[in-house]
Amino acid sequence: MLEGMLGFFQNIGLAFVNLWQALTQPMRWLDWADREAMVRFIYYGASQELFFVILTLLLILTAVGLWKPGIMWGVVRGLEGFANALGRTVAWIGLVM
Repeated sequence: MLEGMLGFFQNIGLAFVNLWQALTQPMRWLDWADREAMVRFIYYGASQELFFVILTLLLILTAVGLWKPGIMWGVVRGLEGFANALGRTVAWIGLVM
């Protein structure tokens, strides 16, 4: 039990390192000519590293949103605007087709 909890918190701590590496070294996973880079990109999409990066970002956003509700309201408005724009674009593309 303690080993599982340690692994959970360790992966949350490593999420910052994994995100930093992905952002600062894009050619390690965006070089489509290199087969190893393609496998790295495909693996990262279904990996526990990506899960913990997203989980950590959501936990930080939730904590900041509880501290300052205006920030969370801004995130909600931004996501609704994005979804609205995407939905309208897809509807128009479907109508044109």
